[in-house]
Amino acid sequence: MSNELMTQDEAASILLAYAFAGGIGEPEGKCVIYALIGATPSIFAWSAALEDGGFDSPPKPVDRYRVEVDRRSKEVLPPQLITLSDSELAEAILVATGQRIASSARFTDGLLSISYKVTVQDDPDVAYVVQMRHHRRVASMDFLMN
Repeated sequence: MSNELMTQDEAASILLAYAFAGGIGEPEGKCVIYALIGATPSIFAWSAALEDGGFDSPPKPVDRYRVEVDRRSKEVLPPQLITLSDSELAEAILVATGQRIASSARFTDGLLSISYKVTVQDDPDVAYVVQMRHHRRVASMDFLMN
């Protein structure tokens, strides 16, 4: 085994081969969307998802995974679903608004984000969008939208 660390391009090739081999779901008729979300001396971490390749149907939320590639061994570590749990959503809303969640659901996905629509117990006419982003700090996204 070589002691040389793989490059980002090599890791991207390994990620794509893994995704198209079914590592994050059935790839038939789909394309892989991915973005680098972290790099250390030991791993490259990617956000990766399989999306329908066509434009015939309306967009729908897709499962996104954190996929890490070991830079030394070139092994792909088990993928982890990127999601916010009910308790994480509840905490975000409680801290930001002082309100308690009534319901939540995946809302929509951006290229680099996952959004949830959240309603609160205190006012059924109020809904918030909680968005999880995985790139840089975006000041306009530090606020809850209602």
